[in-house]
Amino acid sequence: MSILVFLSLMIALAVTDIGIKTIVESGLEKDKEISILNDKVKLRRVHNKGLPFNKIEDKPELVKKLSLVATGFVGLQFMFTLLRSGRPIQKLALTLLTAGALSNTFDRCLRGYVIDYIGFESKSEKWSSITFNLADFMILTGSFIMLFANLILGRKKGKEV
Repeated sequence: MSILVFLSLMIALAVTDIGIKTIVESGLEKDKEISILNDKVKLRRVHNKGLPFNKIEDKPELVKKLSLVATGFVGLQFMFTLLRSGRPIQKLALTLLTAGALSNTFDRCLRGYVIDYIGFESKSEKWSSITFNLADFMILTGSFIMLFANLILGRKKGKEV
């Protein structure tokens, strides 16, 4: 696949999540839930001022700096990998990681918090209270794909994953 395909996909995914967050921010009251899919999925607006699971939310400038550094690192890795031949699985993984990182970092820099909007019903009250966004799923999926590419498929000499 060409560099433009991965770049376009990364931009489209990041912009899609930013767009959804903007709609959620302006169209859904804070602390109100909308149940969908037989009450298994909950749409709600949550502001996360910290790292995942609200870690160090009392230090917003540190969170912003950490997010910028991590996004810069992933973005550079994405660009270097795109410039290499082959490696389609790593390119896909980094496309997802970069899109998710950009979207959440955009929120942190523009709004001072990340907008999360997807929750899942669970027997555990703690798990039911956790709220995600599309960027979180992109980061998680990209991480699993990268792990799969590097650990399970392995990197045999002469074989690119």
